Amino acid sequence: MTRTYSRYDFMQEGTQVDPVINSVYPDPLSLNYFDLKLSGVPKKDTMSSTKIAFFWKETENIYGQPVYDDIVLTLNGASHKNLLQPGDVIYFPATADMETSFKIRKA
Repeated sequence: MTRTYSRYDFMQEGTQVDPVINSVYPDPLSLNYFDLKLSGVPKKDTMSSTKIAFFWKETENIYGQPVYDDIVLTLNGASHKNLLQPGDVIYFPATADMETSFKIRKA
């Protein structure tokens, strides 16, 4: 069985500790988005107002899980889905490209 990673597996541990569970939050700024290596052309998708509102669902349709939504947005120069407009084009790189480009934090 292939392990499924979430976006948090790519992030390094941060310095902020959750006071309730005494666990360290992952640091989303620890990802080097400039180090993405593509093995092929990313899937291109034109956004509609529905796709923007439910961007996590669009990510799930493409990857089979919604966990890469923040990474895809950042790779496309959008820090949040609310910055997208209908008609904007978003590129979805292959899962394998993200997994090989970003160092996976060992659990």
